[in-house]
Amino acid sequence: MTKAHIISIGAELTEGRVLNTNATYLAQQIQQMGIGISRITTIGDDINDIVHSLNAPQDILVVTGGLGPTHDDITTDALFQFCTDNFNSFVTKNSWQKTITHYCKTKEINHLHERVCLLKNPVGSAPGVYIKVDKRHIFALPGVPSEAKSLFSKEVEPILKTMSTTYHSHVMRLSGTYESQVQKILKKTNWPKHVEISLLPQYNGVNVVIKSSVEAVAFINDVRSKLQEHIYSESALTLEETISKLLCAQQKTIAVAESCSGGFASHLLTNVPGSSSYFQHGVVSYSNEAKVKILGVRPETIEKYGAVSSECAQEMAQGVRKITQTDIGIATTGISGPTGATPNKPLGLLYVAYADKDNTIVRKKVIRKPRVEHKKHSAHFVLGLLWECLKDKKNDKKK
Repeated sequence: MTKAHIISIGAELTEGRVLNTNATYLAQQIQQMGIGISRITTIGDDINDIVHSLNAPQDILVVTGGLGPTHDDITTDALFQFCTDNFNSFVTKNSWQKTITHYCKTKEINHLHERVCLLKNPVGSAPGVYIKVDKRHIFALPGVPSEAKSLFSKEVEPILKTMSTTYHSHVMRLSGTYESQVQKILKKTNWPKHVEISLLPQYNGVNVVIKSSVEAVAFINDVRSKLQEHIYSESALTLEETISKLLCAQQKTIAVAESCSGGFASHLLTNVPGSSSYFQHGVVSYSNEAKVKILGVRPETIEKYGAVSSECAQEMAQGVRKITQTDIGIATTGISGPTGATPNKPLGLLYVAYADKDNTIVRKKVIRKPRVEHKKHSAHFVLGLLWECLKDKKNDKKK
């Protein structure tokens, strides 16, 4: 299999000031074309380190960062040094700089070398660079994520597709289960030697990626049958997009009452285009007073059981559904920390609830994560419950 090496350049990455989203995106896109990823490397703003990495013996090298006009954007200098080291009749430094400057001003690409050319940047000023050395292919992209993605899809991807091999990939997106549980189930399957499986933990779920050089339909069917109750998508659909389709198909409306998740569940649901057709209201009832005055939670419920309790979550879901007159109400209440725990209620305790005209369901979970992560996990946990209830209603109609 053809292999690629991804190199991300920038002190902001090596110092941990910026997340390396480019490497994640590129690895996903390249692997989908049947090209394996051998390494992902992060390098600071050091020209010698960059040149050394460009000489790595790899079929494909994709570099991001350092192509801009500022003093610390030195990848263009490293690329020039690499080219002069590898090509006997390469252009002068002045000609190299003039060609790049001319592109930045006019978007016109002038000839550089038979094995080196600039790549058009559809959304930014700095061009990409494509170098062919022997049987190696080197692509340099800007570090700005929107520019890297756009240039990759428009200029690099068509070239890489000519080098890709036959490759089959299948994704199962799961909710309400864990990596260790999925691993136990997979051990019960007849796992062929030519099949690779990656388990990628997500909020309240796992993505199962099945890869093989030949089709593995029988094995995929076997895995699907064993994981069916947790599979919400076998495409690129997110959990909230799957929920959107179910709500639209069932013509249901929904309202959300959030405490510990702080509006993040509403945020996820309204990220989906067309969500206004089913999402009616979102209430962040953070204080006990808001829970009582807005949602109608009984004061005695909070006094007896506390705001973080099964009983309070139940009344929050029922209350938001009642005051908004929607088909469904969901709710979250929990202890995100770092304070608020008691001897009987640990840090990370969470209750989520679902209510419709027939049922109210409450789920409990302890999520020992930092505050912001707890908020996100809480939102995904309640959406997992929502999906489960909508899925069950869909299946009931089929019977």
